Amino acid sequence: MSKLEELATLITPKTYQITPKQALLITKTLQISDDEFLRLLAKFGLDRAYAPISGFHVGSAAVTVEGAYFIGNNMEFLGLPLSAAIHSEQFLISNVLGNRGTILKTVAITHSPCGHCRQFFNELYEIENLTILIGDDITTNLNELLPNSFKPRDLLGDTNLLLQENSDSIELEIVTPIDEESKELSDLAIKALQHSYAPYTNCYSGVAILTASGNKFAGSYIENAAYNPSLPPLQASIVLSYAHNGGVYENISEIVVAQMEDSAVDHIGDINSFCQSTNPNIIVRNIRVRQKL
Repeated sequence: MSKLEELATLITPKTYQITPKQALLITKTLQISDDEFLRLLAKFGLDRAYAPISGFHVGSAAVTVEGAYFIGNNMEFLGLPLSAAIHSEQFLISNVLGNRGTILKTVAITHSPCGHCRQFFNELYEIENLTILIGDDITTNLNELLPNSFKPRDLLGDTNLLLQENSDSIELEIVTPIDEESKELSDLAIKALQHSYAPYTNCYSGVAILTASGNKFAGSYIENAAYNPSLPPLQASIVLSYAHNGGVYENISEIVVAQMEDSAVDHIGDINSFCQSTNPNIIVRNIRVRQKL
C-alpha cells in the first residue's frame, strides 16, 4: 500500500482542514515528514478538482505557522467565462481565510503554479518566508518563481497584507434595509465583508449563500495588486460550500452580497450573470454598509 493509500484510511474523503493534533498523529503513524505529508495532501486536492472544461486537475495544500493544514483544488464553471474559474491556489488561500487560518509556513502544489497564482501568492504576509513545494521533488520560494515582481508596496507602500490582520475592528452601519427573513444570511455576508482583503480600493465585500438543503456559507473578497487575480466573494463562498459538502452551485437558492456604500467595485453584475447562467430562480439580495464615523 502506498503512503497516499495509507493516508486515505486516516482522513475522511471530504476533509479540507486538519488540526495540528491530527497532523502530528498522522505523520507519526505514516512515519513521514511534514513536507511529505503536505505533498500527499496536495494530491488529495488533485482528486477533488472540478474541471469540466479543461479536464486539468490541480491540487494544493498549506500548513500555517501554528501547524494547521488546509487543502485546495481548482474549479471551473460551465456556461461562465473562464475568468470565473477558481485556481487551486486561490481555493486554498480562500479556505484558509474563510476558516480564520493564520500565516502560512509552507505550500505544496501538484503542478507548477501559473503566473496568475504566483501573483496571488504575492499578497501573503511574510511571503519571503514561505516555502513552496511543487510536485514530488521541487522545493522553492516565490522570489525564485516570480523575480522582480509587482508587489503590494508598489501601490500602497507599507500596508497590512493577506492573513496578517483583518478588518473586524471596523464598526459598520447598514444602509440598505434588511428583510427579517434574510437577516441571518445578511449578517453572515456582513461578517465576511469584515474579513475581506481589499487594501487597494477599500471596497470590502462578502457574499453569503443559502443552499436548498438549508446550509449557509459566507466568503470574503480577496483583492490583488495586479487586480485581475483578485478572487470575488461569490467564488469564495462557493469554495467553502464545496469544501463542506462537495456542492458546486446547482443547489444555491439565495445569495446575499454585502458591499460598501458608494463602492468603486461592484460585484452584483457578475453575480446576476452567474445566476442567469446557472439558475435564474436564485434570489439575490444586495445590501450596502458604511463605516461608522
